[in-house]
Amino acid sequence: MRNGDTITCEIKEMAYGKLRAKTDDMGTVSIEWDKVARIVSRYNFLIKLNSGSLVYGQLPDSGEDGVLNVASGLKAEATRVPLKQVVNIESIRYDFWDRIDLSVSAGFNWTKASETSQANIAAAADYKGRIYRYGIGGDSVLTTERDNHTTRRQNLELYWARVVSGRLQSGVNGGLQRNDQLGLNLRSSAGLNLGYLLLMSRHLEFAVHGGVDKTREWSSLDEPPETSTEGVFSLNFTFFRYDSPKTDLTVNADVYPSLTIADRVRFEFYTALRHELVSDFFVELKYYESQDNRPPAGATSTEDRAVVFSLGWTK
Repeated sequence: MRNGDTITCEIKEMAYGKLRAKTDDMGTVSIEWDKVARIVSRYNFLIKLNSGSLVYGQLPDSGEDGVLNVASGLKAEATRVPLKQVVNIESIRYDFWDRIDLSVSAGFNWTKASETSQANIAAAADYKGRIYRYGIGGDSVLTTERDNHTTRRQNLELYWARVVSGRLQSGVNGGLQRNDQLGLNLRSSAGLNLGYLLLMSRHLEFAVHGGVDKTREWSSLDEPPETSTEGVFSLNFTFFRYDSPKTDLTVNADVYPSLTIADRVRFEFYTALRHELVSDFFVELKYYESQDNRPPAGATSTEDRAVVFSLGWTK
């Protein structure tokens, strides 16, 4: 440590500016990365730099504070990496449970004047490998109005992603959607995409994605389903502050210009702000917006919005 202390531990990971380490006497502790002077380990790690480069190997003593030595073999010449350039360290000895991120949240709102209630629930699971990542996530928002009329906004997504080189990654995605406001009883989709990390540090990520989706839609009027092909252009921004209490902000914007239906363009926007109340429990404020200039038959609007307040837990 920069204060002169030495900690003997099992290094789990370094992510979002925090080094997670398991000790015999203090259990698992989180250490701010800028408080670390040097790391030494005979085990293998995958290190990601802010340039997008990946370095793999053991961590022999660099003999110098602020520098990480990475050697891929006993006789290999070590690569010297400044600690300030390191954005992620993954232990190759991780077990399956350590590689999984879980989150779940739920909330309920009611307005007496309009006698409108809204219930929401969301959950996600992500698995992080050395160069692969895949997961599943879903959310549901049910709005009930004074006349007991209920509208549903539901979404289920699956994805698989692989690091191609540095900041470039490829992916496969699929999903199911329902949006009563837009006259959509069901939309299934599957597609391919490429993504590039424009910015990457211990506190933020900013990425762009482009690809193609194949979709099939069933309208709320039970008309024959319609199949189409769409382009996909996405911007994804995430900011992390992992000093306690933890806070993170996520912003996603997706544009879907149809390649088979003339002049049709869809737009999806999502932002979420989370703040830690107590360890691993968060209060969340989310905003969803969907727009479709040529929605399916039966739509009551070309746009749909929702503000969601909920409480959540994250592993």
